[in-house]
Amino acid sequence: MSITFTFCQGELQGTALTFDADRIVIGRSPSSDVRLPDASVSQRHASVRREGQDYAIVDEGSTNGTFVSGVRVQPHTQRLLRSGDRVCVGRIEFDVRIEQTLATRDLPETTRQIALAVVAKVMGQAGQSVLPAVLVVEGPDLSARLELTEEGREYRIGRGDECDLKLADAEVSREHIAVRRKGHAVGVLDLGAHNRTWLGNEPLDPGVPALWRRAQAIAVGRTVLALVEPLSDALAEIEARADEIVEAPRAAPTAAPPAATQAHADARVQKAERQPRPSGRWSAAEIGIALLGLIVLGVSAGGIWWLLRT
Repeated sequence: MSITFTFCQGELQGTALTFDADRIVIGRSPSSDVRLPDASVSQRHASVRREGQDYAIVDEGSTNGTFVSGVRVQPHTQRLLRSGDRVCVGRIEFDVRIEQTLATRDLPETTRQIALAVVAKVMGQAGQSVLPAVLVVEGPDLSARLELTEEGREYRIGRGDECDLKLADAEVSREHIAVRRKGHAVGVLDLGAHNRTWLGNEPLDPGVPALWRRAQAIAVGRTVLALVEPLSDALAEIEARADEIVEAPRAAPTAAPPAATQAHADARVQKAERQPRPSGRWSAAEIGIALLGLIVLGVSAGGIWWLLRT
């Protein structure tokens, strides 16, 4: 059996992730299986563990707690999950579905792209640029910048006038490298430059594309280029924040009793109402008991009178 989380509010609304694993970590840390860029979510907030055909959730000692259908899960204790349960971790809520279905492909990259998309939406609403850019950090053209505004377009860098980023470095070829953006990923290609292109500590093979990661610098001639990724920087900043304390979600309202139960309760009330009330007359048993009491009192009174006379 696999388990699917479908997010039901905010920037993640409608996003679904399906897992077929023995343990799924939910948190703000980059190593989390469900990576949630929200400061109300702890670095390692909760984990979901497979128990045979079932799944259980465990709160990992989070700041704001883990709630299942409005009920808080005690820290470091298990709570069985059922299809239809709603889980709340910090400000994030998602519905659970347990069934036999295919797991989401390439989950680490998918969850990273989801986290970046969330940050992109927030930054876009704030009017901040989210596009990656190439920045000259060493060489004659220090601080020159090329923003990769168009997805799929090939941007050329070199000495030629036709280049998108023209460099005044004599050791750079007229068309030295090309860079292309796809989603939030950036690739780089050596165009057969006279002097080799270095990506980090490795030379690029001419005509063979490579993924350019933010931590790697590119050296062309005497020029060093860096990849600027506002989204990755913002995501890293969110992930490094201290936990933000938020108000606990309200408990789900108590459900009305089922119709059969309610009908049974109504029948008992009606039966009680039909019970006869006292009419004010004495029954034969009650009269017999009263007479017996009077006889006992009479005998006792006679005995006392006899003792006084003697």
